[in-house]
This record gives sequence, C-alpha cells and structure tokens, in this order.
Amino acid sequence: MQMLKAEQSIWPTYVPGEFPANVTSMSAPNASTVVFHLNEAYSTNWFLDNELSQITPMPAQAWDKESATGKIGNYTTTTVGAKAVYKFLTTQASEPSSYATNPLWQVVDGPFKLKTFETTGYTVFEKNAKYSGHKPDFSELTLEPFTTDAAEFNALRAGTIDYGYVPPEDSSQIPLLKADGYTSKPWIGWSINYFSINFNNPTVGPIFRQLYFRQALQEMVNQPVDIKKALYGYGYPTYGPVPIEPKTDLATKTEEADPYPYSPKKSKALLKDNGWKVVPGGTTTCEKPGTGTGECGTGITKGEKLVFNLQYDNGYTYTTQFMEQLKSNAEASDGIDLNLTTAPFNTVLANAVPCNVGPSCTWQMENWGEGWSFGPDFYPTGESIFETGSGINEGSYSNSINDANINLTHTISGVAILDKYENYLAKQLPDVWQPDPDFQISEVKDTLKGVTQSAILNFTPEYWTLSK
Repeated sequence: MQMLKAEQSIWPTYVPGEFPANVTSMSAPNASTVVFHLNEAYSTNWFLDNELSQITPMPAQAWDKESATGKIGNYTTTTVGAKAVYKFLTTQASEPSSYATNPLWQVVDGPFKLKTFETTGYTVFEKNAKYSGHKPDFSELTLEPFTTDAAEFNALRAGTIDYGYVPPEDSSQIPLLKADGYTSKPWIGWSINYFSINFNNPTVGPIFRQLYFRQALQEMVNQPVDIKKALYGYGYPTYGPVPIEPKTDLATKTEEADPYPYSPKKSKALLKDNGWKVVPGGTTTCEKPGTGTGECGTGITKGEKLVFNLQYDNGYTYTTQFMEQLKSNAEASDGIDLNLTTAPFNTVLANAVPCNVGPSCTWQMENWGEGWSFGPDFYPTGESIFETGSGINEGSYSNSINDANINLTHTISGVAILDKYENYLAKQLPDVWQPDPDFQISEVKDTLKGVTQSAILNFTPEYWTLSK
C-alpha cells in the first residue's frame, strides 16, 4: 500500500481520486490486522471486489530494499523510500532471465516454487515443501510454450501434454481428442469484448462523438454470425459493459436483449436521417453539415467522408474474420470504408492509448481482440475502462452522466445502481461491442483429475491429481 500510494499515478487501474487515493491513513495494530481509514463511506460490493482485490501482500522482510547490495529496512514508510523500493523491484522484475535464480523471487508463499524460466515461456515449477496449505499431487509442473496453435494441437494428439486447448477453428477435431483420452471443457471468463475508437482524434473524433454514428456502426456488427462462423459456437455476444456469460444477477434484461442488433436497414436510415449521403458500395459523405436536427453534427464538414483506419491484432484468426465481416457489411450497406491493417498484439495495445486532441493523437480504431477481463476489478462497475480520465479508457470516452452513474456504484451497495449504469452505457456505446470468445476450449487428459476453471481465471494445479 505504501508503494501503491507513492506511485499511484502509474498504477494501471488507477482512476484519479479512487483507490489508493481514497485511503486517507493505514495502520497495523497487530500481526494479523490491517486498518484502512477512508475518505467517505463506500459500497461494500465495490470496495471488497475492486479495491481490496488490488492488494498483493509482499514480504517486507525480503523485498523492502533499495538496491541489490543494500540492507533490508523500512524504506517504504516514506514516499521517497517507497519510490526507491518500487524502482528497485521493477528493475529486478525487468530481467526475466534471472527469475529462477534471483534471491528476491525465491521468497514464496504458495504451493510451488519456480525452478526454471525461459523467455520463450517454458516454465517449470517444483513443489514447495515448506508450504502449509494444500500440496500438489506431483513434484513438478511444466508450462509448455508452442509457437503456433497447430503445434499445440499436435502435442495434444500425441498425448504429450495433460492439459491444453483447441483453437476455435480446430473445434471439429474435438471428437478425435476424445478418442485419444481427453475431455473437452470450454472455459468461459468474466469478461467483455470490444474495440476502441478514438474520440479525441482531430480528424474523425467529431464523427465518433455522434451517438447516431456509433449506433449505425454497431448495427453493422453481426455478432450471431461471427460467433457461429468465426468462433464455431465457442463464444457469446457482448451487448454492454457487464458480461452476459456466465449467468449472474448482474446482467440486466435490457442489456441481454441487445440494444443494437445487426440491422443494415436501421443503420443506413440513421446515417440518412442525420445528414449523410449514403452510397452503398461506395463512399458516404456529409451532405448536410451543422448541429441541427437532420444534420451531421458538431465539427463535421460538408463532404467529409466515412473513411476510417482500423488496426487489429494479427494473432487470432477469429479477429481477422470479425473485421473482414464488419468491413464487408459496412461498405456494402452504409458506404463506410474501413482501411484494415494488422499488427502484433503488443503493437495494437501500445497504439491504443488515451491522448489529447492534437496532431499526435493519430490512431482511429484499434482492436487487440480481447477487450477487458474483470480482475482485479471483479465487480463490473467500469471505472477503469469507461470513466473520464482513466488510464485504460483508451478512446478517451467522456460522459458526465456515465461518470456520475459509475461513482454512485462506488458508494451505494446492491445491484440496482449497477443496473442503472449498465443500461445507460450499453446504449451509449463507448466503443464497439464484439463477440467474446470462450477464454479457452480446454482439453483435459482423462487421467488428470480435479481441474476446475474459475470465471475469474484462477489457475489452481495444486488441487490436481494424477490417476495411476
């Protein structure tokens, strides 16, 4: 907490004024108790699931150091010291080749200890004999990397791995794996999927800020077809800011009903009704600039074209299919021209950053293919991704009503206020909703027992057992 407060501006899920800034003081009256004093009363749902969940206990008697050769102390009790410790630990963590040998990372409170780590991803864990909790049934756990989905699938067919996955495009091969002694277990995560549009782009941002345009674009996303054709049925739609799968009491009937189903007719009408000369198969232009009824809207000039650059992650076959389908739909029906380009996941994510209106704020649409997984913010109140000023609000969406709704979810317990936030934002479209693939189509060897697949993606191999 001391390091969090000292470096909160670079904490990935930090929203100004929220955790940890809303913790005014802390104390540890005894060895098993920590007390936080807050700046006001908060929702129990939100504070437990989204605030306390951000805390990872650290071993102070091993990690409270400012340098590799320095002594262990209480440096984090001051802001200067906390920053120094944070910098030291971050520097050490930036050297993956030393993960298995650095004494810092040998301090372990868990069922496994790291034995081998390679930058390829090959990782070996060994049983931690000193762990007092539930111990694994085996001495070592190996995480095996593969360069392609095909290579991993071939390893499954050969029976050389106990727990793997099938890419959606290979799901027709699942019966073969069943014959080889595997059980298929689709794994649904607690997540939503979308791609970001840049509201602050100086050229196309004014178009994105028009709700009617976002509605028209959303109505070009054919989620049922994408799920059937690109995900082979192993996925579910995203209709708003709260997951509709797995089933909970948090998704409302309004969101589950899909506020903007695929409809070329409605999409085209929206553009025509708001001043655009729609040219199906061609390029649609603004025919009636202005801010009145039936006009294109603020900042949009006469003759401006619906032409956009959309970059997406080249690592997933289904994302390519999503985007090619959207491009085909939008051009054929609405005359919206999407210039598609691809890049690696890290590049797409690095490009999709919040920026202020100006010549350097150049990206228009970015799709990294995975949207958002709720964790550690398990209660889907949206402050990290949809509130004004959040560092992960990639498109810089800003709406005062949405901000007020989000803030009320922080102070009022119960789901009624979450429902209000959810129903409003589902219709406001802060981004473009797209289908969410199952996290993984898992294949588990029949000799491996005890495998559970939590929606929050917990990985607990210490509970696995191997049949003799």
